Amino acid sequence: MNQLKIEILIKYIFPLLIFLIFCVNLFNYEIKFQHDATMHHNYIYNILTLNFSKIDVSYGVFYYILVSFIGFLISPLYFFDVIEPRIIFYLAIRITNIVLFISFFLLIKNLSAKIFGKKNLYYYYLPYIIFSFGFINKTFFMARPENIMLPLSVVLITILWKSYKKSSIDNKSAIFFIFSGIILGSQKISGYLFLIICFLFLIFFLKNTKKVLQLILIIFFSIFFYYWIHFLITDIPFYERPYGIDDSLSVGFENLKDNFKDLNLNPYSIFFNISVTDAWEAPLRDNHWTSMINILLLDIYGDYWNYGTFNYIREPNLSNLCLISINRFSLILGSIYFIVVLFSIFYLFVQISYYLELYKKNIFFNIFICSIFLGSFLIFFFGALNELEFQKSGIFKFEYISFFFIYSAILVLTFIKDKIKINKIILNLFLMFAYFQILPIRC
Repeated sequence: MNQLKIEILIKYIFPLLIFLIFCVNLFNYEIKFQHDATMHHNYIYNILTLNFSKIDVSYGVFYYILVSFIGFLISPLYFFDVIEPRIIFYLAIRITNIVLFISFFLLIKNLSAKIFGKKNLYYYYLPYIIFSFGFINKTFFMARPENIMLPLSVVLITILWKSYKKSSIDNKSAIFFIFSGIILGSQKISGYLFLIICFLFLIFFLKNTKKVLQLILIIFFSIFFYYWIHFLITDIPFYERPYGIDDSLSVGFENLKDNFKDLNLNPYSIFFNISVTDAWEAPLRDNHWTSMINILLLDIYGDYWNYGTFNYIREPNLSNLCLISINRFSLILGSIYFIVVLFSIFYLFVQISYYLELYKKNIFFNIFICSIFLGSFLIFFFGALNELEFQKSGIFKFEYISFFFIYSAILVLTFIKDKIKINKIILNLFLMFAYFQILPIRC
């Protein structure tokens, strides 16, 4: 195969196939069975009906506004009685997610081109790895605020990369940074943590500290202004959850102890327990509530929570057979991916000892990316203390950390780049099996 055919395949055919697979799965997906369907759908409905006092959302309102805007644009379908209201409602969600899905892919490709360069089209591997994750496809099937957080997080990372190379941030980038930062910050804990890591990077690696501090103040004051308006409309302070969950960490610690004391287990073992044997034998939902790692391995390329591609299969036996196969495959692929990520992090910290020699190899930016990735597990830790569902561990879902976890792919590509001729074959085989997991014919 000549170079031109390979280039056409990588640049055009593969992205088109990814999009077509996504669309087929999206329009087969039963949105009414998505995770927290009532909650997320009610927010959109309340905006559409101008019932603002009921929009007591703790995840940020911007995604729901975008869906509502799309709903308004296609509302003639309702007034002319073309299709029924429920179908129009779901269509608004799907159109919004298609727009965000495409935007996310293009932004990731652009970021990868900046980091890895355009030589040999290596930079296309970043979006290909990220879009092979089962949870990326899953979240864009559903109405979830993370769908807008994912592309905006890439906007922030791209701005930070450009600023890192120039040691300064220009006015145009600063405006986009403020806009994206405000929306991310509306996500509360996860958004705050993402912004704090970004701000620390800016403070340490940009020369114009005064401008950086101005950016930080503008974003945080804007976020608190948003929550002040939210409070005036809904009468719910920004630090409270709208559905009665106690946000006190001390209460969280006590709850963990109480839940685990009858099982003779250390309450914090939930974060580091792992049993590949148990995960293989019983790879279905609610069987691994004492192991965060088991859940993540089964869900990264699978569908442990049964909210994913094949949620429309409602016949229990058929659904379980499908999920057992998918999740066992995910256990294998996920274990390989996590091992490579750990080696990538180890490789990064080995580089630190050669700081002066490797400064030009963007080591500090990779440390920042590593901090973003590790921040995802901090989200899980605090989330578990706040709202761990006893005998479910429902907090351990990739959707909650998606815009943190995806950046592990940058670490992986940095790690394997030096021996890409050998690693490219292995990576291509890995991606082939990963994409097989989300094919419409899989079940």
